[in-house]
Amino acid sequence: MMPIVDKFSDMGTIVIGKVESGDCVKGQTLAIYPNRTEVKVDQLWSDDIEVTKVVSGENIKVKVKGIEEADVTPGFVLCDPTNPIKSCKTFDAQVGQTDVHIEVIVIKMGNKRSYMFAIIIMPPKLFFRL
Repeated sequence: MMPIVDKFSDMGTIVIGKVESGDCVKGQTLAIYPNRTEVKVDQLWSDDIEVTKVVSGENIKVKVKGIEEADVTPGFVLCDPTNPIKSCKTFDAQVGQTDVHIEVIVIKMGNKRSYMFAIIIMPPKLFFRL
């Protein structure tokens, strides 16, 4: 199983990600979810070195046949079609916000009476409980 973090086209569709579980070999048939499109692994690269097999934990590029680049979006998942990922349409979550830091910067532009305001909102610390 590999979440797709990036994609590009170079004589075919290439997807990039980190193998989270399992392994993959050249020529294997996989599926891209949520589309459920079956694809065939044409080439594999681990750290920009072409290989024939990758295992869990490796950052890889995979050239796949059977899907166009436009049909793949970062966030999709490449997985085994016989043991696909679990998917759902809705889920419940509780989101809490613990801290927000807001900073206002006033910049005077020369001798004129024109000012530029910049509001910087620092990202809050979030916690999620599913």
